[in-house]
Amino acid sequence: VAVLDVRREHAILDLCASPGSKTSQAIDMMFSGKSSSLADAGFVVANELCEKRPYIFAKRCSELSSASSCVLVTSHRAQIFPSSVNDGTGEFDRIICDVPCSGDGTFRKYRDKWRHWHHFQGRQLHSLQLQIALRSIALLKVGGLVSYSTCSLNPMEDESVVAALLERCGGAVELVPCRHHLGDFVTARGMRSWKVLDDDCCEIPSYEAARERLGAGGKRYRRTMWPQGERADLEHCLRLYPHLNDTGGFFVALLRKIKPWPAPSSSLPTLKAQSRRSAQPELRDLPPAFLLSFLSAHNVAEVKDVRLACWSDQPRRIFALCESLARYCRVGEEREDKKSQGKASCCKISAGVCLAYL
Repeated sequence: VAVLDVRREHAILDLCASPGSKTSQAIDMMFSGKSSSLADAGFVVANELCEKRPYIFAKRCSELSSASSCVLVTSHRAQIFPSSVNDGTGEFDRIICDVPCSGDGTFRKYRDKWRHWHHFQGRQLHSLQLQIALRSIALLKVGGLVSYSTCSLNPMEDESVVAALLERCGGAVELVPCRHHLGDFVTARGMRSWKVLDDDCCEIPSYEAARERLGAGGKRYRRTMWPQGERADLEHCLRLYPHLNDTGGFFVALLRKIKPWPAPSSSLPTLKAQSRRSAQPELRDLPPAFLLSFLSAHNVAEVKDVRLACWSDQPRRIFALCESLARYCRVGEEREDKKSQGKASCCKISAGVCLAYL
């Protein structure tokens, strides 16, 4: 998050938000200025697939006072996170893409990981990590920034994913130097070449060799795992080794979208992929009768800088959302039909801050 240069007006997405520390840091950076008005505030979407964790994080967000009105917590598969904009222009200024990883950089903190760790875990996660990273680029506005990060030091999860991402996006994305954001932290440059190993730790020189040597087992490998020539720009990636700063191991790459890049149609969310999610209630403007009742009960003439909304199945619970978040949630918009609603919707756990129950 530190490398993203977060500003108050930004629309921010944390694709894999658990346990919530990155999202909290982004919110702190958004509201670090002196202004207390929400009129110019952006919003933060914290997404986490795990069923229980989003509810825990939603409870934490409810304790953020006025900043809570700018936070949406969702639960959706990151690699098909839905968007109402599918022309490649995106709708987020900053995206935190801290993907699921083997966690081999956390051995000093969690020593029990040694009992279960194997180098092939990085190979198993490579495709998922690349899918999530590609989705983050599709969701990003032109000129926006994505931080791709792992708490792993395995190049299968790090540089190989970044290199494949740059190749797939065909010049729509560039790596950005970000060392200056980390102050006194001692960092190492990203790797320009690496080796791919089989289960016995023997080197496999190429994708073709994997298919020839391993037969059916070669299907577990992807062409993107091997270096596609030495890319000098991979040195803009940062590696944080545990012994250099007395910390855990970490990898981060900062990427900027420089022109529209629409995601391939095969990677876009569909109703079939969202069948369990699409029937959820939607946010809508507070009905006039409830609005008058709320204003009268609290002796308030009008509400500034926020929209009062409710869930379609719970009209008596009143939520306050900042204007930018209300627009993103399409509060007050008419859905044409269930099909269009399903394509642009994700499972919302909480939105804004609950003000009252009538």
